[in-house]
Amino acid sequence: EGYPILAIEYAHAMGNSPGTLEDYWDYNYTHEKMLGGFVWEFRSHGMEAIDGNGDKYYLHGSDFGNPYHWANFCLDGFLTSDGTPKPTWWELGAVSFAAYTRYVDGRLIIKNTNDFKDLSYLTARYRIEADGIAIKEEDLPLPRIKPHETYEVEIDASSGTMIRGARYFLSVLYYEGDACVHQKQFPLGTSSKETFVP
Repeated sequence: EGYPILAIEYAHAMGNSPGTLEDYWDYNYTHEKMLGGFVWEFRSHGMEAIDGNGDKYYLHGSDFGNPYHWANFCLDGFLTSDGTPKPTWWELGAVSFAAYTRYVDGRLIIKNTNDFKDLSYLTARYRIEADGIAIKEEDLPLPRIKPHETYEVEIDASSGTMIRGARYFLSVLYYEGDACVHQKQFPLGTSSKETFVP
């Protein structure tokens, strides 16, 4: 009940942060009152400098002799000052992908998080992997999923001969044309038998 919620600066990218983006967006996408939020911030603001050896580095507040500063608080971007993406940049892209995908009780649940565009521009495949090796792969036909609509489909994640002790995963891959633009992976468990049904 109540008003919609929009988070301001929910992910502050200082240092080796932020984490838990997936947990945050799992909550957002499963609670309609949540509108999303703003991250802080796109790129760090270090000032480029060259040292005595000719190597490039970046200055921040404490490097200028001013006693009144916020030290390295300007280094809080998802990209470093030279534009290099930090690992969390890729996580942010993954949780922002339009086809929010879950795997629950043998079913894939795909929600179109776009406001105006259906998902007809995407194609999909799924594969079952054992310790990172694909042992089964099939096309995943998608209907024209309209904005904010959800599509559910059963996935046969069983396989034939299994590798005892191997870890099994379901991977869902999305494509625009020939380019894989997103992958979501779900653990299926570890096989202790010669046949395995998750």
